[in-house]
Amino acid sequence: MDGSKSKIEFVESNLLGIQPEPPEWPERNEIDNVKTELNASFLVFSRTPTLMVYVMLLLANFTARSF
Repeated sequence: MDGSKSKIEFVESNLLGIQPEPPEWPERNEIDNVKTELNASFLVFSRTPTLMVYVMLLLANFTARSF
């Protein structure tokens, strides 16, 4: 760098974790619905951690016995 001018370097937006807005997908409404349902389930589980543990154990048992 020569010191007379400061050079600004741009960082790629993907490196900062910024994702561009995806184009209109036909499944976009379904994805939004799934996100809404996930947020609702996290709200329920955050208020009832015991229930979350029971569901996790149930899923683990089901997974272990299904193989």
